[in-house]
Amino acid sequence: MPDVSIANHAFNPAELRVGAGETVTWTNAENGVPHTVTSDTGLWDSGVIAPGGTFSRVFPAPGTFRYHCDIHPDMKGAILVT
Repeated sequence: MPDVSIANHAFNPAELRVGAGETVTWTNAENGVPHTVTSDTGLWDSGVIAPGGTFSRVFPAPGTFRYHCDIHPDMKGAILVT
């Protein structure tokens, strides 16, 4: 399962390539700092992910899905689905 780590106020990797139908899991590895994983186009919003928490989403169709953290808008990432 493809994973994105949230640490040092960044999504790592910032861009992740996955196949259609795969599930991506984000893990908040920040100590004491909450984050969100929020679609730039409103497709999804994780809500607040507490430190140590996770959020998963299935990407059923190809496309580029850009997202950010609502709490820290300078944090940006993208899921590239083939």
